[in-house]
Amino acid sequence: MRVGYFLILKTDELEKSYPDVEFAQRSPGPRLDILRRLHEAYMRERRIEDGLYSMLYDMNHEAPGQTRLFSRFYDASGITISMPWESQCGTGTVAVGIATAAQGELSFQGDAGTVVFEWGSQRWTPDPYGGRATELNLKLQNDRVEGFGKTERVLSVGFSHSVIEVLCEGRLTLPDY
Repeated sequence: MRVGYFLILKTDELEKSYPDVEFAQRSPGPRLDILRRLHEAYMRERRIEDGLYSMLYDMNHEAPGQTRLFSRFYDASGITISMPWESQCGTGTVAVGIATAAQGELSFQGDAGTVVFEWGSQRWTPDPYGGRATELNLKLQNDRVEGFGKTERVLSVGFSHSVIEVLCEGRLTLPDY
């Protein structure tokens, strides 16, 4: 699925074609090679030249969340950005939330839906901050996302990360890792 600047891949579906590959791992190996090839093929097929980010998700939660998220960002050379744990991404969270809503995987009470995403896998990407989570709240017009071929009417989106909550808009400069 594509949502904005994000290619959304469900690892449960990938594992049907690659049953011996653990996509939750970040270490180099077949998993990253497969993802890079899929990413490049999609961009080539759709004639996308200005870049596209990748987000993976599955429904195999390990903690109190409902869905796990995995970010796989690629630089200009096609190499995934190296980091030992999963980085939380607000825009990617919103994109995956819209994709899961369109697929009927996000439950709604009327026009409002909430999902708790877990970042990474404590088995494969143990995080020094513990298990990270993001709560995403979507409010939709007409009570649902119509799908990717039609106009989606997302009225508002709010999210908070377990490590950071966005309370205002502005510029923040952080030191490199």
